Amino acid sequence: KWWVGILASIAVMAVFIVPIAKVDTQEKQENTVKQEKYLAAKAVFDARCKDAGYKIYRTVDNVEVVTLLNQWPDEKKYSDQMWKYAALPKMAKGELYILGFLQWRLWEAQDSKFEHYGNGFNTPIGVGYKRDNNINGYLYIDVFENNSYQRYKPANPYKIPGWLKEIPITQVKKPSRYTINFETPLNLEDRKIWIATTNVFIKDSQTEELLAEATWHTFHGPQGEIKYSGTGVWDRAETCPIGTNMQENPIQNFVFGVLKPKQINQGNNDGKLKN
Repeated sequence: KWWVGILASIAVMAVFIVPIAKVDTQEKQENTVKQEKYLAAKAVFDARCKDAGYKIYRTVDNVEVVTLLNQWPDEKKYSDQMWKYAALPKMAKGELYILGFLQWRLWEAQDSKFEHYGNGFNTPIGVGYKRDNNINGYLYIDVFENNSYQRYKPANPYKIPGWLKEIPITQVKKPSRYTINFETPLNLEDRKIWIATTNVFIKDSQTEELLAEATWHTFHGPQGEIKYSGTGVWDRAETCPIGTNMQENPIQNFVFGVLKPKQINQGNNDGKLKN
């Protein structure tokens, strides 16, 4: 009879439709769980971000040298949930971290901010910019490494070498008074939801006064899920304060605002940069 064929067709269609419907329902449930986990983790991150940023208690002008008590290592463990340095994944690493305190910056006075995201240059930039836009870094820098203090002092501050090995080094027994130290606390509960933190402290070692401190937090919304081939996790994360993601030298730029480098071109009105 004619209805027998119809029932047979319906039965065949059900064989394919029912599993598809089950898969679709399962995917919706999984997406709902992911969204709930994301919202819960994002709420924690937003709460953390309320204390992110700079706390400056006192600034110092005309600083020629600072002391680094530790160094940002040259490593990129972007997919490691427990990576110690995940909070500032795009920070200039290794010797570039040290060079970042010596390099030049471009300053936009009208907006009171560094141009080019505060990234450093080995020489001042004169083309297309007024001379006053160029801000030099420190004239030299003391670094604690191998249980002693090494002083890196470029021979020509207008031409910062691209490699530390090209900068003269001397060992010093008494480093400069102003110190920079960073910490990367490992909060296990935060790391479970892909949140990382970095703190920086600037002190006067002669008086033990805390001059300033800064905090950054980073959060990976997809909770470790890599959506794009060839990328990691932390390098795709969100950082607060806003805008830090684009910076290679967030720590240096913070320090410059507290321990203000002595400007070697102040008082020169000839409009030309030294060579």
